[in-house]
Amino acid sequence: MRNDDSPKRPLAIDLDEFVSVIEDSSYGTELFFDLVTGDILFFTDDMPEETQKVENDPDRYVEVPRIQSRESYRHMQAYIDLVKDPHLQELLSVAIDGSGAFRRFKDVLLNYPEERQAWFDYKASRLREYIFDWLASYDIEPIVEK
Repeated sequence: MRNDDSPKRPLAIDLDEFVSVIEDSSYGTELFFDLVTGDILFFTDDMPEETQKVENDPDRYVEVPRIQSRESYRHMQAYIDLVKDPHLQELLSVAIDGSGAFRRFKDVLLNYPEERQAWFDYKASRLREYIFDWLASYDIEPIVEK
């Protein structure tokens, strides 16, 4: 187990790309993080050269974790608790009940542009935190490229 006080290796990453790929639930696409360059490799089973690259150097590449829908759902639940408008809070609570929760949640926020932007900011913050924690588990200090 690593010591939290131990120095981490700085590594440049594209944070926007990282956020995008951990939310991607496309089946058949594999995502690997290059621990040397900070790049993310995207490939499918019909791309043997990329697959071989990962298989030949398993200490260099790690599979990128994807956010599961239950975790995304918990983000929505936590966000609702932060909403100050009781009416909107109720609308969002009802929206996430049952099948189609993600779509209904987004649909409600379409009528509240400021709150919609606040939701996007909140979600991005949670995803960045998740990514930074994951990178820290590999002793990496991310340097975010703009």
